[in-house]
Amino acid sequence: MKREKRVLFVDDETNILSTLKRLLRSEDYCVETASSGYEALKIMELTRFDVIVSDQRMPHMTGAELLQIVSQKFPGVKRLMLSGYADIESVICAVNEGKISEFLTKPWNVVELRKVIRKHVFQSDIVTEGDKKLISQLKRMRAIILKQKDKISVLEKCLSEKKVYLKR
Repeated sequence: MKREKRVLFVDDETNILSTLKRLLRSEDYCVETASSGYEALKIMELTRFDVIVSDQRMPHMTGAELLQIVSQKFPGVKRLMLSGYADIESVICAVNEGKISEFLTKPWNVVELRKVIRKHVFQSDIVTEGDKKLISQLKRMRAIILKQKDKISVLEKCLSEKKVYLKR
């Protein structure tokens, strides 16, 4: 059974969080919200998310600072920025510090917002060529290990029949 996909929105404006949750309630993933970076980190300690979308300008912790922490503590989570302050410094900060995948602006285009979030939510379901090669290598290594275990078992049986025991 597949795990439910989850998105966490972080913004200090509760009306924006309510709007985002309402806009995305028809999507086939769970949307949760946090009103600060600290709250978001607490929630993420308890629940696994596929995507986090953060505002940049918030009291106590910027979105870039939050996403930087998320990139270190939860590296598999896709990080997006949604901000009304799209000055070049904010964008550079978010990309460099938060290692974001995308920078979205407020006010947002509903169709585009849904499309971008959906893309990142389900991106983890896509198996890349690199993933396929790693999976193939892993299967080969497992097969080699199983053959070696079989050989060891045969050798141990032969030795035990001759009453020769290895010291372990």
